Amino acid sequence: METRANYILIGAFSAATVVAAFLFLVWLTGFEGDAELQTYDVIFDGSVAGLSEGGDVRYNGIKVGEVTRISLGADPRLVNVRINVDGRTPVKVDSQARLEFQGITGVAFIEITGGTPASALLEAEGDNDYPIIIADRSAVQQLITSAPLVLTAANDLLVRIDRLLGE
Repeated sequence: METRANYILIGAFSAATVVAAFLFLVWLTGFEGDAELQTYDVIFDGSVAGLSEGGDVRYNGIKVGEVTRISLGADPRLVNVRINVDGRTPVKVDSQARLEFQGITGVAFIEITGGTPASALLEAEGDNDYPIIIADRSAVQQLITSAPLVLTAANDLLVRIDRLLGE
């Protein structure tokens, strides 16, 4: 005895399942086909260790974009990081960027902080293709930069204490 299967119903169900899975993946990734992006170049003086392409860009703690390129400029001390940010993000001429670290994992992201409401939006100047943000040093970067000086001063202090106690 042969079972009767409705092949059209099975095919329609299979096609609907594939379409539903595709739509779920699009929703899950947060794809916004019509999102307008603004590109900026952020210039860092020194290391950007922990930052990678695809890393987060946050504005006052809210994810607004990602890192698209990291490169060295003509001056090897400077690192040029290109970012794409949601076009609705109000990056002003007095906005500041810095490298921050998420928890103890060492994963770095770029944090852009406000600016005053009265200041103008940041725009490209001269022959630059994109607006440029000069990054500040974060507290962690300042600590890492000053660590050798602190250790040298602590070592000198211990040598002086040893001499004093030796007398």
